[in-house]
Amino acid sequence: MQHHIPQPLLDLKTKLQAIHDPHTGRAKRHHLLDILLISLCASLCGAQTFTDIALWGRCQHDWLKTWLALPHGIPSHDTFNRLFGLIDPNHFREVFIAWTQSLRRAVADEVVAVVESERTVRGQVQTQRRYYLTSLTADAVRLAGAVRGHWEVENSVHWVLDVQLGEDAHGLR
Repeated sequence: MQHHIPQPLLDLKTKLQAIHDPHTGRAKRHHLLDILLISLCASLCGAQTFTDIALWGRCQHDWLKTWLALPHGIPSHDTFNRLFGLIDPNHFREVFIAWTQSLRRAVADEVVAVVESERTVRGQVQTQRRYYLTSLTADAVRLAGAVRGHWEVENSVHWVLDVQLGEDAHGLR
C-alpha cells in the first residue's frame, strides 16, 4: 500500500535521481534511488556503518516498502559499500546540499528550539543538546512547556516498555 509521501521527501527523491547510476548488468538488482534513500534515512537515525544501514533497512522494511520499489528487498551491507565506492562523492554532496537548502527554505517560518540539559552521573557532568522544529511562536516559556510535555510522554512510554515489558533486559535490539 502506498502512503502519502511528504513534499520534502519527494524533493529529495527528485534530486537524487540526478546521480549517475554506476552499477550495470547483474549488479543492478536494487534501484539506486532505493539504496541512496535507505542510506540517508538510516544515517539520520544514527547508522554509522554499511552493516548498520542494512540492518536498519531490514528492521524498517515494511515502512520503506510503502514508498520505495525494493524489487529484491533490502540490499546487503556489501551492496551499500560497493555502490558508495562507485558514485561520485562530490556530486552526491552537491545534490544533498541542494536538498538541505530547499528544505531550509521550506521551513523558513518554523522555529528551531535548542534545549540543553545537564545532569551529573557518578560525579561526571553530562551535557546533551536537543533540537526541536516547531511552528510555535518563539516564546521561551511556551516552548519549554511543549518540550516538558514531550518528555513526559517519552518517559511514560519508556516506563511501560522497560518496567512492564522488560525492554531494557531484552537481548535482541
